[in-house]
Amino acid sequence: AMYRRAGGPTTGGMEGSAFAVRAAIAALELFGDDQLALRALQRAAECDSDIEQFAELRPYAERLAALGAPARAFVAWCVERAGNRLASCGRALAELAATIAHGLGEKEAHGRLLIRAAVESPHDTALVGLAQTFARELGDPELLATVEGILPADDRARQILAQAADSSVDVALDLLLEVELDPLSPEVQRQLYEALAQRQEEIGRLDDAEDSYRALLARDPVNRGALEGLERAAERRGDHEELARLLLRRAECATDAAEALQLRLRRATLLERSVGRVEEARQELERLLSEEGEHPDLLHVLADLHRRSGSPSRAATLWGRARAVSTDPEQQRELTLLAAEAHLEA
Repeated sequence: AMYRRAGGPTTGGMEGSAFAVRAAIAALELFGDDQLALRALQRAAECDSDIEQFAELRPYAERLAALGAPARAFVAWCVERAGNRLASCGRALAELAATIAHGLGEKEAHGRLLIRAAVESPHDTALVGLAQTFARELGDPELLATVEGILPADDRARQILAQAADSSVDVALDLLLEVELDPLSPEVQRQLYEALAQRQEEIGRLDDAEDSYRALLARDPVNRGALEGLERAAERRGDHEELARLLLRRAECATDAAEALQLRLRRATLLERSVGRVEEARQELERLLSEEGEHPDLLHVLADLHRRSGSPSRAATLWGRARAVSTDPEQQRELTLLAAEAHLEA
């Protein structure tokens, strides 16, 4: 009979292995001989452990596990093979043996076999994630290193980023700082530096956060988060020159015209009040006025500069123009009052 022949020594290689798998299924389905099925399975694994047909036996794993000692012996053989990097052990066989091990209650064997299955299928992120869980539970440094080396560097880093997002700040920092940057793509490097900077800033490691924001900006010159983080750092240091430079850079990168205008107005105010470059601030505002036209906020900032510079008459005129183009009743009342006060000072 075919199923008896498959367990014998006369067949080998891929064809013999596939034949033995079919014989094992026949033994289970047609003859109810689970012992013979397990022997045929062992023969199949010895002939060629890489064939995909082993997956066809997974529905019978519980029955095979019920055989007890012979099943344990088969699982042990598979674990030994799976632990030898030079020996072939395909995913289908590793997963079948892992399922049998689970049925036997052999947790360590189950985990080791799933790890070998993941090694054979590095692009199956779900399987790799499961293998990582078992590797951590087993606590074997060599297995942990094996699993960490399964995924491509970018995929591994993305997993760490996702894990860090769900962790406390301290744990997240430990995870992120362990990632080796050199093998990563520029996009994943940006994601890593952004996550790192945010958490460093959150726990007050401000110098480290600033370094991370600078590294992020070097890789992504228009990154808003990096620019804003460096702005906060410059404000804390009182470095108004640096802040003015960053505000200009952010204005140049802004895709929203209204936001760009507000950033340039803020920069002009900073130049005048904190840096002392009053004439440069005035020229910047005049240039904005020629580019943007009559805008109430722009006219208001320019009027304020003229008033503090000793030109209340010019300030009054600008506040009047701002009042004329404003559509906000509260702002209109404020501008009217400012214009009147400036007229009295003139």
